[in-house]
Amino acid sequence: MNQKLKNDLSRFIPELNISVDADDLIRHSIDAFNPNRVFQKEKNWPQLPQIIVRPKNTDEVAKVVSFASTQGITVVPWGGGTGVMGAALSTESGIVLDLKSLNAIHSTDPISQLTVVGAGMILKDLNNSLRPRGMFLGHDPWSLPIATVGGAISTNGVGYLAGKYGSMGDQVIGLEVVLPSGEIIQPKFVKKVAGPNLNHLFIGGEGSFGIITKATIFTPKLPERTSLHAVEFPNFESGFEAVLEMQSLGLNPALVDFAEEFPSVGKNSLPNSEIVLYLGFFGYQEEVLGQRRRALRICKDYGGKNLGSPKANHFWNHRHESGERYKKDVIDNNSPPKRNQTWTMDYLHVALPSSRVLEYRRECQQLFSAFNIPVKEWSLWARTDLFSFMISNPSPLDNKNRTKIAKIIDHILMLAQDLGGTMEYCHGVGMKHLHLFPREQGQGIEILRKLKQNVDPNGILNRGKLNLS
Repeated sequence: MNQKLKNDLSRFIPELNISVDADDLIRHSIDAFNPNRVFQKEKNWPQLPQIIVRPKNTDEVAKVVSFASTQGITVVPWGGGTGVMGAALSTESGIVLDLKSLNAIHSTDPISQLTVVGAGMILKDLNNSLRPRGMFLGHDPWSLPIATVGGAISTNGVGYLAGKYGSMGDQVIGLEVVLPSGEIIQPKFVKKVAGPNLNHLFIGGEGSFGIITKATIFTPKLPERTSLHAVEFPNFESGFEAVLEMQSLGLNPALVDFAEEFPSVGKNSLPNSEIVLYLGFFGYQEEVLGQRRRALRICKDYGGKNLGSPKANHFWNHRHESGERYKKDVIDNNSPPKRNQTWTMDYLHVALPSSRVLEYRRECQQLFSAFNIPVKEWSLWARTDLFSFMISNPSPLDNKNRTKIAKIIDHILMLAQDLGGTMEYCHGVGMKHLHLFPREQGQGIEILRKLKQNVDPNGILNRGKLNLS
């Protein structure tokens, strides 16, 4: 079957860019999502792909997708393979379309601060290429060294600079997309478009409605000045109130990373927490100086203690270490990521109205305490409404414990939804939150399903994702 499919596809793609190698198939069946984090009974995923195709341009993508649609073969777009929610996993054996060769910068416009770039470009490579041209990438996630432009858009990722520049989707001006029919959408607008903006069908769409092949993104001018700071607070609430006060005044630090962390000392031991807010100001001279002065005054008013530049610089200089480790251990070695045999932690990211965050945190604290689940970290990222927490599991992950953890996590995610929030603000839906997506969308899920049916009548694109097919 694989050989026949390879022969068919070689009519459109040079044979050397098509692989049925066993190790290649295994590598493209697993992304950075650890299956132990799903806590649900896995169905038929991940499936081993039949074939890996590496197109060199948009036309080749279109030809492969058009062929797959006529044959009813599943197509899964693959960027860096670094997503932590399982959005790139195959639920049915089919074609994995590895887009990393679409990695050219097609144009830069420093005056308009716009860059047209291929979806397969690694974020760090793009940023490094922009800086000599007087611009930089406003999206700066932990995965900067390993994630691709298309993957970041498809999951609408959030990074360290989101306080000023927003999510990756916020920085998208236009998209070139291959539809399931093989048709290519090439937007003509520069900034805004009259009527509905079709970009938003593909931003966060996880490749379900079309495959992003090229993006026009806002790439701001290099800041005239930057300033990094670390401030310690006596408790989480005071730090939260300080960030809320900045937000209410219209201060917009580029970096807002606030966390109460409980470092482990010995087995499952949680000593006194460290509560630190990292602030970074990017912009023109007067803006940075003014915002810094007011923000640090606010921190002091809420009991904050300035820890000085060395701690802030250390944090900033090491923010991509986990991404660099993944690159070294997995990508550079072309090997699947190592899998923990037992579950040890989960990291959850919910968005809530700012007025409900502390209430939500208290309810989570009570629940975790009742079930003896230690919390490793409470945190904010970019804004007060983006709330994250890391929990750990001190018990072996047998079937009984897996069921218990699944129910607890579902409960706290649904609580976020019921408080007017969302179950995930950072990494997309993937396989991790697939079962809760209809609940979050409400009646909107039926509209999305109708759109999916009309755009992709044969249901070939990333089948089984977003609960649409």
